[in-house]
Amino acid sequence: MGTKRNSTLAMKSKGQYPSDKETLQDSVELIFGSDPEKMKEMAAKMRTRFAQVAIAGAIGSIIFYYLLLNHHI
Repeated sequence: MGTKRNSTLAMKSKGQYPSDKETLQDSVELIFGSDPEKMKEMAAKMRTRFAQVAIAGAIGSIIFYYLLLNHHI
């Protein structure tokens, strides 16, 4: 395993193999595109959606526990 790591590091230092940062940047660009403004807009939409899902989950849990405790589901 050490040999593989050394050869990968050597290839990265020579520029023959993309670095981890370059690979991550390529993946992000592939998924979200390369326009920074569009990425910011999509990130804001995702945060809003996650908040909505969290709120819906909390409300659903409250209703479930209420029914469970008071109506013996």
